[in-house]
Amino acid sequence: MQHLPTLDLLRRTVRSVVCTHCIKRPPGSESFSPAVERRCEPECTIFANIGKLAKIAYDASADPRAPIERQMREMICLNCHAHPQAGPDCIRRLERECPLSVYLLDVIEPMERVLNSRAAIPHVKAHVVGQPAHA
Repeated sequence: MQHLPTLDLLRRTVRSVVCTHCIKRPPGSESFSPAVERRCEPECTIFANIGKLAKIAYDASADPRAPIERQMREMICLNCHAHPQAGPDCIRRLERECPLSVYLLDVIEPMERVLNSRAAIPHVKAHVVGQPAHA
């Protein structure tokens, strides 16, 4: 049995949770399998930050009280260049036009489940969350 790399599995998870009803999805793509990459992914703020979202999800599973939206703003939004007005006062985030700000809470829990299912594999955990394999 062949296992998908964790980041590929996280991408498929996002596609199944978000891409089927995303406000920015290409017409007809809601019927695609989660294994099929959408043409909008290179510009999508969720897919562009999948590694950072994995870190946020990992932190959230360790501390369910973790301020997820604050982590998003600090880890992602402050250095975002997806839009000309991006940054701490991003108008697209404030007006809920950015996919990351719209679907953040929808993707964190499924990502937590994926990461928890892979937590027993030290090298996978280290690669996804940037921690030493012996941690």
